[in-house]
Amino acid sequence: MTRSPTGYGRWWGWLLGLLLVGPAVAQDGVLEHLLHRIQAQRALVWSYRTAWLQQQAAEWATMLPPRPPELLPLALYERYPALGRLVAQAMPREEPAPAFVLESWRVVRRFEQRWFQRRFGRDGWAYLGSNSWTPLDTLRTPELRARLQAHFGDPTRTLAEVDLEQRRPRDEYIQFEYWLVLNDSIPFRIMDVNGPFERGIVVASAPRYRNQLWAIRQALLGRLIAEPRRAPFVDYYYQRETDTWYLTGFDGRTFFLEPIRRPLMIPGRPRLSDID
Repeated sequence: MTRSPTGYGRWWGWLLGLLLVGPAVAQDGVLEHLLHRIQAQRALVWSYRTAWLQQQAAEWATMLPPRPPELLPLALYERYPALGRLVAQAMPREEPAPAFVLESWRVVRRFEQRWFQRRFGRDGWAYLGSNSWTPLDTLRTPELRARLQAHFGDPTRTLAEVDLEQRRPRDEYIQFEYWLVLNDSIPFRIMDVNGPFERGIVVASAPRYRNQLWAIRQALLGRLIAEPRRAPFVDYYYQRETDTWYLTGFDGRTFFLEPIRRPLMIPGRPRLSDID
């Protein structure tokens, strides 16, 4: 008995279909399985990487000093004085240092600089910079300069008194320095960090008072925070990186920073009337 051509054609069609479609179905299954494995391995790799990054971040957080928080614009403190007191109370504080009893202080006048250097400058100086989160370290230097003016009057030394060579500072690029004598025998200096472009101040005293610098600073300058009154001032400042001279100060209402031409000569300290 022979099969009809129609039966043979149907059988060969099924076989051809299996030969063509079967490998494709099998191949799709393999690809889908491989895709799932790749996705699972990728998720595992990312979970390990995330855990490693979190561990590294925790380790770096204990190694690096925290960045001081950005304070609010000065205009807000001017409009809302209570805000400044609230921020000062909320600022993190370091462990209290041993108390220092401040019995007396006086600012060294400009014509007493040589006397001060002869008496106190032979042993060198120990310095304390702005390295914490206290208001003294995070307030902008112009704000602190205005408060120093209100509490202590004019600085002992400014850029106008620095020896000039070719009409630019030779050794130092300070904006201001206050020199004081505390308790009749302790030398103490207050100076800016980087003129009007920085925060905080630097203080210094004789090396034998190195371990007491923090306590001395707080005893003397705590009044800048407790009584945040300000007074007008104007200083010269020279920025070496850009070879630019500035008049910087506070006019009683706003702070200003104006670039000026290099002074041909500096006969004395600038005045607010020099501001255009």
